[in-house]
Amino acid sequence: MRHWLTLFMTAAALCFSRPSLAASESDWADCKSQDDSARERIIAACGRIASDKKTPPKDRAIALNNRGNAYQGKQEFSRAISDYSAALKLNPTLALVYLNRAFAYKDMGEYDRALADANHAREMDPGSAVISRGRGDVYKARGRKDKGDLDNAIADYDEAIRLDPQDPINYRNRGLAFEGKGDSEHATNDYNKAMELRGR
Repeated sequence: MRHWLTLFMTAAALCFSRPSLAASESDWADCKSQDDSARERIIAACGRIASDKKTPPKDRAIALNNRGNAYQGKQEFSRAISDYSAALKLNPTLALVYLNRAFAYKDMGEYDRALADANHAREMDPGSAVISRGRGDVYKARGRKDKGDLDNAIADYDEAIRLDPQDPINYRNRGLAFEGKGDSEHATNDYNKAMELRGR
């Protein structure tokens, strides 16, 4: 799933923390893996880290986030949400975990809860292009039922492009929102720009 791969790579940026002494190096290596074929190994390793009370709370929060990502990749959204929520109890300062939980709610069709989390993430880190795009993705998904949300999505993609004009995903996603509105001219321009940036 293309969208999930992007989210997983984004969420992996949370793994700045040096492995604590309480967890083995191999557990941390597995827990930080971005290999989609290794989700069961990721879940097991992150679970060991998260349940080890000797591991500092900030590291356990990262492990829970990463296990949530693996569950999200398996489309086990309730388990993903449970892990993201547990991570936020341990460390409520992780804006990207709010965004990850927003995507899980979105994938379950719970758009209002998704938007609440995406809004919270954006309030915490208004200068993040990834979070602006993520909230735009929530608006775009909700826009399938309420076309007015497509304008909000486009505004968020505009901001993501302002913050990171070299990321082709920002243009592609804005193009999809324009296409949803029936604006084929702007959609085509954005798709072309995304292709141009990918070709660099």
